[in-house]
Amino acid sequence: MREEIIQNAKVKSIRVGYQRDETTFLGFDITFDYGGSAQGFGGYTFDQWDEASQKRIAVPEFGLFFQRILDVFDIAYIDQLKGQVVRVKRVGKNEWNAFVRAFGHPLKDEWVDIRDFFPDDEED
Repeated sequence: MREEIIQNAKVKSIRVGYQRDETTFLGFDITFDYGGSAQGFGGYTFDQWDEASQKRIAVPEFGLFFQRILDVFDIAYIDQLKGQVVRVKRVGKNEWNAFVRAFGHPLKDEWVDIRDFFPDDEED
């Protein structure tokens, strides 16, 4: 049975861009520091191949995802998230085997939930 764990964390880093390895895709990664341990979050593809232009192009969810972050944390630029304290909602069998499902404002009940942008994400 999976449990939901909510923890405070500090955003250690955030990167947005093309992840270039065997497969190139537009994505992001965020590292959350829990004070003694850290966890990465990302790997979601925010682009698709466009046959007409013969290149990968961003999908609408890309802008909507980052707009949600800016709105929830009341920031103007995404790099302002670095160093902020956030709440992280993790789902898993226990604290050491849990993946990030959402992250949110430390005082308000406002969340950036990846399922809002990838509704077919069925990790749990």
